[in-house]
Amino acid sequence: MDSYLILPSSLKNLSDTFNSISCGINPKGLFPIKLNNINYQGKVPDIQYFNNITLFEYNNYKKQFYGKIWKFRDESIKYCNLDCIILFKVLTEFNKLVFNLFNINITKFLTLPALSYNIFNYKYLKENTIHNLSGEISNDIRKGYTGGAVDMYLTTP
Repeated sequence: MDSYLILPSSLKNLSDTFNSISCGINPKGLFPIKLNNINYQGKVPDIQYFNNITLFEYNNYKKQFYGKIWKFRDESIKYCNLDCIILFKVLTEFNKLVFNLFNINITKFLTLPALSYNIFNYKYLKENTIHNLSGEISNDIRKGYTGGAVDMYLTTP
Protein backbone atom coordinates (compact mmCIF):
# COMPACT_ATOMS: atom_id res chain seq x y z
CA MET A 1 0.00 0.00 0.00
CA ASP A 2 1.12 3.54 -0.67
CA SER A 3 0.24 5.77 2.28
CA TYR A 4 0.33 8.84 0.02
CA LEU A 5 -2.75 7.50 -1.79
CA ILE A 6 -4.69 7.52 1.50
CA LEU A 7 -3.22 10.68 3.03
CA PRO A 8 -1.91 12.86 0.18
CA SER A 9 0.24 15.25 2.18
CA SER A 10 3.86 15.54 3.23
CA LEU A 11 4.96 13.62 6.29
CA LYS A 12 5.88 16.93 7.93
CA ASN A 13 2.35 18.27 7.46
CA LEU A 14 0.83 15.01 8.66
CA SER A 15 2.99 14.91 11.79
CA ASP A 16 2.16 18.55 12.53
CA THR A 17 -1.57 17.98 11.99
CA PHE A 18 -1.83 14.82 14.07
CA ASN A 19 0.41 16.27 16.78
CA SER A 20 -1.85 19.32 16.97
CA ILE A 21 -4.84 17.10 17.78
CA SER A 22 -2.93 15.62 20.73
CA CYS A 23 -1.98 12.28 19.25
CA GLY A 24 1.54 12.43 20.67
CA ILE A 25 3.25 12.14 17.32
CA ASN A 26 6.86 13.32 17.13
CA PRO A 27 7.60 16.26 14.88
CA LYS A 28 9.33 15.43 11.62
CA GLY A 29 13.11 15.51 11.92
CA LEU A 30 15.58 17.65 10.01
CA PHE A 31 18.12 16.29 7.60
CA PRO A 32 20.37 17.87 4.95
CA ILE A 33 18.75 16.05 2.01
CA LYS A 34 20.82 17.99 -0.52
CA LEU A 35 24.06 16.64 0.93
CA ASN A 36 25.24 13.77 -1.27
CA ASN A 37 28.47 12.77 0.47
CA ILE A 38 27.44 9.67 2.42
CA ASN A 39 30.89 9.50 4.04
CA TYR A 40 30.66 13.03 5.45
CA GLN A 41 31.71 13.48 9.07
CA GLY A 42 32.34 16.81 10.74
CA LYS A 43 30.38 19.88 11.71
CA VAL A 44 26.68 20.13 10.91
CA PRO A 45 26.29 20.76 7.17
CA ASP A 46 25.44 24.32 6.11
CA ILE A 47 21.79 25.41 5.93
CA GLN A 48 21.97 25.32 2.10
CA TYR A 49 21.87 21.50 2.27
CA PHE A 50 18.54 21.50 4.11
CA ASN A 51 15.19 21.95 2.43
CA ASN A 52 12.58 24.48 3.63
CA ILE A 53 13.87 25.21 7.11
CA THR A 54 14.22 28.51 8.90
CA LEU A 55 17.42 29.85 10.37
CA PHE A 56 15.86 29.37 13.83
CA GLU A 57 15.20 25.65 13.11
CA TYR A 58 18.71 25.24 11.70
CA ASN A 59 20.36 26.85 14.75
CA ASN A 60 18.33 24.68 17.13
CA TYR A 61 19.36 21.60 15.16
CA LYS A 62 23.01 22.70 15.27
CA LYS A 63 22.87 23.08 19.07
CA GLN A 64 22.24 19.33 19.40
CA PHE A 65 25.71 18.68 17.99
CA TYR A 66 27.71 21.19 20.00
CA GLY A 67 31.04 19.50 20.78
CA LYS A 68 30.06 16.40 18.75
CA ILE A 69 30.85 15.14 15.27
CA TRP A 70 27.92 15.04 12.85
CA LYS A 71 27.99 11.76 10.88
CA PHE A 72 25.92 11.34 7.71
CA ARG A 73 25.43 7.61 8.21
CA ASP A 74 24.24 7.83 11.81
CA GLU A 75 21.98 10.82 11.21
CA SER A 76 20.42 9.35 8.05
CA ILE A 77 19.56 6.15 9.92
CA LYS A 78 17.97 8.17 12.75
CA TYR A 79 16.07 10.28 10.21
CA CYS A 80 14.71 7.25 8.32
CA ASN A 81 13.74 5.45 11.53
CA LEU A 82 11.90 8.54 12.76
CA ASP A 83 10.07 8.82 9.41
CA CYS A 84 8.89 5.21 9.70
CA ILE A 85 7.72 5.69 13.28
CA ILE A 86 5.87 8.92 12.42
CA LEU A 87 4.18 7.37 9.38
CA PHE A 88 3.11 4.33 11.41
CA LYS A 89 1.66 6.52 14.16
CA VAL A 90 -0.12 8.81 11.68
CA LEU A 91 -1.70 5.88 9.84
CA THR A 92 -2.68 4.22 13.12
CA GLU A 93 -4.33 7.41 14.41
CA PHE A 94 -6.08 8.02 11.09
CA ASN A 95 -7.37 4.45 11.10
CA LYS A 96 -8.67 4.89 14.68
CA LEU A 97 -10.36 8.14 13.71
CA VAL A 98 -12.09 6.63 10.67
CA PHE A 99 -13.01 3.46 12.55
CA ASN A 100 -14.49 5.37 15.51
CA LEU A 101 -16.54 7.61 13.23
CA PHE A 102 -17.63 5.14 10.55
CA ASN A 103 -16.72 1.62 11.75
CA ILE A 104 -14.54 1.16 8.64
CA ASN A 105 -10.92 -0.04 8.57
CA ILE A 106 -8.74 1.99 6.19
CA THR A 107 -6.51 -0.99 5.39
CA LYS A 108 -9.19 -2.39 3.08
CA PHE A 109 -8.88 0.56 0.68
CA LEU A 110 -5.94 1.58 -1.48
CA THR A 111 -6.92 5.20 -2.13
CA LEU A 112 -8.68 8.07 -0.39
CA PRO A 113 -11.43 8.19 -3.07
CA ALA A 114 -12.13 4.46 -2.52
CA LEU A 115 -12.32 5.02 1.24
CA SER A 116 -14.58 8.05 0.79
CA TYR A 117 -16.89 6.19 -1.57
CA ASN A 118 -17.25 3.30 0.84
CA ILE A 119 -17.96 5.58 3.79
CA PHE A 120 -20.62 7.30 1.70
CA ASN A 121 -22.03 4.05 0.40
CA TYR A 122 -22.22 2.17 3.70
CA LYS A 123 -23.16 5.02 6.00
CA TYR A 124 -25.37 7.33 4.00
CA LEU A 125 -27.15 5.33 1.31
CA LYS A 126 -30.13 3.15 2.20
CA GLU A 127 -29.87 -0.55 1.40
CA ASN A 128 -31.96 -2.08 -1.37
CA THR A 129 -32.65 1.31 -2.88
CA ILE A 130 -31.73 2.57 -6.32
CA HIS A 131 -30.40 6.06 -5.84
CA ASN A 132 -30.90 8.63 -8.54
CA LEU A 133 -29.46 12.06 -8.12
CA SER A 134 -31.07 14.87 -10.03
CA GLY A 135 -31.21 18.61 -10.15
CA GLU A 136 -28.42 20.92 -9.06
CA ILE A 137 -26.54 18.25 -7.06
CA SER A 138 -26.46 15.94 -10.08
CA ASN A 139 -25.28 18.75 -12.36
CA ASP A 140 -22.48 19.69 -9.94
CA ILE A 141 -21.29 16.10 -9.67
CA ARG A 142 -21.39 15.62 -13.45
CA LYS A 143 -19.28 18.75 -13.97
CA GLY A 144 -16.59 17.30 -11.70
CA TYR A 145 -16.53 13.88 -13.33
CA THR A 146 -15.20 13.59 -16.82
CA GLY A 147 -14.03 10.00 -16.90
CA GLY A 148 -11.23 9.13 -19.28
CA ALA A 149 -10.62 11.63 -22.02
CA VAL A 150 -9.29 10.17 -25.24
CA ASP A 151 -8.26 12.01 -28.39
CA MET A 152 -7.74 10.30 -31.70
CA TYR A 153 -5.79 11.83 -34.51
CA LEU A 154 -6.00 10.46 -38.01
CA THR A 155 -3.36 11.36 -40.49
CA THR A 156 -4.00 11.23 -44.17
CA PRO A 157 -1.28 10.07 -46.56
